[in-house]
Amino acid sequence: GPPAVALGQDSTAGVELGIPSEPEDSGTRGCCLLVSGKVLSIAATSQRCWKFLAYVLFQVPCVVCCRVTPGQKAEVTQLVKEEGRKTLAIGDGGNDVAMIREAHVGVGISGKEGLHAARAADFSFARFSFLQPLLLVHGHYSYLRTCYIVQYSFYKSILLAFCQVIFNFAAGFCGVSFWSSFLLAAWNGLFTVLTVFGYVLDRSLPRPTLLRHPELYAFTQAERGLNCRTFAGYVLRGMIQAVLCMAFTFASYGAQWTYRGTGQPMDMESIFTVTYSSLLCIQTVTIIIESHTITWINHVAIWGTFVFYWVCILVYSAIPPFSYYGVVLRHLADLTFYLNVALQTTVCLTLHIAFQAWRFNYRPSSVERLRMECVLRRVEQEYFAGCEREAKLRRQCAQQQHQQQHGGEDPASVS
Repeated sequence: GPPAVALGQDSTAGVELGIPSEPEDSGTRGCCLLVSGKVLSIAATSQRCWKFLAYVLFQVPCVVCCRVTPGQKAEVTQLVKEEGRKTLAIGDGGNDVAMIREAHVGVGISGKEGLHAARAADFSFARFSFLQPLLLVHGHYSYLRTCYIVQYSFYKSILLAFCQVIFNFAAGFCGVSFWSSFLLAAWNGLFTVLTVFGYVLDRSLPRPTLLRHPELYAFTQAERGLNCRTFAGYVLRGMIQAVLCMAFTFASYGAQWTYRGTGQPMDMESIFTVTYSSLLCIQTVTIIIESHTITWINHVAIWGTFVFYWVCILVYSAIPPFSYYGVVLRHLADLTFYLNVALQTTVCLTLHIAFQAWRFNYRPSSVERLRMECVLRRVEQEYFAGCEREAKLRRQCAQQQHQQQHGGEDPASVS
């Protein structure tokens, strides 16, 4: 094992040397530092000693603190937090409560020493071995799901808001709203909320794969799922799709906003329904494309919301007092409406899929590379399983033919 360097009560004279200005490569990569409670007590008496101890602790990959009090456990945890590190504390007794509460994430083990640690912790389980799936599996799932839902929520809101910005330019900043108040409120409240939050059931990689590749933990530590670059990508995607949808809508109905077939003028409710329906179709298909695991709950949320939208606008357009009265029926009788919605959805999703394909081929992340390996492995297993089933079926057919030719005799007994 790695060599152990012990700091006892007689080794505190080194603190008088001060903190080096530059870290030195002293070959401590494979070392383990043992610190006793007496060292922590002496170091806590002086701010200079405490800073030097912090410097020494961060020079080795492993530090073991022995014979320490509950307060000293919390002090060491706070020391690590002050260095800008994320901390996780795990314990099973009442003397670990202070440390668990001080850490960013507290994990308590419910066992023979009572439930004090478990009640004070953020997570609780019965065995220490459960810490590995908590970090490598559930932590990975939770991080990617949270990153996607947060960024996608901003994306779909920017998509709707930027259409209003484009309309303001086209209308000369007259202050008129492009959307109706009902559909504007229903966008995040009714028509997209379930489809997005259904992503909490998504699993980017199978559980055995995550346990076999603990190096994926560095993917979440590096914050590659949510950062300025990824957030800017979602914002840019929303702006581009908004420009395309508004451009197709204005180009299809002309500057005067008239129906192609009848030549009748269109009101504001009729023109924004085209864009609104296209945006909802884009959202529905996008969430299906970007989901890795689609359960029956996701299908109910996605397709149920899509059907619910059409039912809502049909009912909304059937009420005479509203200005939206009769809009949907006029669109259902217009072929341009169907072609417009289909064209806007196809163009926006084609560009998105093309960009994702380029990024996956030339700049894939570690998660995407492992996902491709899992897919190829599954295809290979299904292929060989199919070959085995086909070979077994051929053997059974050959045996049946042989039995028919020899009157039911055993093929092994026929010379």
